[in-house]
Amino acid sequence: MADCTWKKSPMAFFRPPRVAASHRGRSLQHPERPRGALALATGLAVVAAVGCHLAPHGTADRDAAPVERALAGPRRPPATRPLEVDVVFLRHEPHDALLGNDLWTLVDEQAIDEQTRRQLSANGLRGGVVIGDVPAPLASRLAEAAAEPTLDAPGTLRVLQLLPGRRAEIVATTLRPDLIVLEHDGESVRGTTYHDASGVVAVRAWPAADGRMRIEAVPELKHGPSRRTWVGEEGAFRLETGQSSHRLDRLAVTVDLPPHGLLVIGCRPDAPSSVGEAILQERPADAVASRQLLVLSPRAAAVDPVFATATTADADAFTR
Repeated sequence: MADCTWKKSPMAFFRPPRVAASHRGRSLQHPERPRGALALATGLAVVAAVGCHLAPHGTADRDAAPVERALAGPRRPPATRPLEVDVVFLRHEPHDALLGNDLWTLVDEQAIDEQTRRQLSANGLRGGVVIGDVPAPLASRLAEAAAEPTLDAPGTLRVLQLLPGRRAEIVATTLRPDLIVLEHDGESVRGTTYHDASGVVAVRAWPAADGRMRIEAVPELKHGPSRRTWVGEEGAFRLETGQSSHRLDRLAVTVDLPPHGLLVIGCRPDAPSSVGEAILQERPADAVASRQLLVLSPRAAAVDPVFATATTADADAFTR
């Protein structure tokens, strides 16, 4: 039987790929690239190298603006501006009709909540606001106070500059050796004698987004010898020298006023030895006792720093 075993080497059955005549003699591992692709790659490289120099400078500046802002850190908030409040004391006789009951018919006492009004009335005080046209009797006295800044004038005018939320004290009466005060706490009446005492009104103010100003007025009684005490404020303690203070927070009056609106606080004539008399009545030894009206008024529109516009430089940097 004939032998059918193949005598040829296995490599004899491997046929190399055919190569076109134009590519003969060249390496198969690096076939020639088409000329069109090579030209396209060269053109893109040239455009990428030259394009940055041909781009407008404004585009590059806008692209660099976010980087510059990031390196500069967060923008600082607008600086806090002090709030200016006019403070006027109008002195008058206890039975002065113009600044007595007749005036309170023209003052809006309903602007203060009912509970506070009751507490004020029980302690010989009353308060209200005037927005718009000022009543003629009050307007004439305010004009006199602004035109006659003397000690014997019927009124005094001063300007308070308040940082938002920071308290300032307005001394309402002179020092008295002994002061008896009947205080009504809503359920009962208790009497206290204060030595070397004077009436004070603590004032705070805050701006609002609509240009109004929130004003808080709290009556206080300073009494006793001066001493040094630690006072906590804004997360820190500071050493303060002064008299002891009896703060009457339940008699705090808080209102929102537009520019040149008025907060008027006075005392009732039929409440002897009350808090109102202790705060807003002078009792000189050689003269007749006189009452006082306290008038607080924002000088201009208040702007909350949260709603304040950025400065020109900040705006330019932000819109690059």
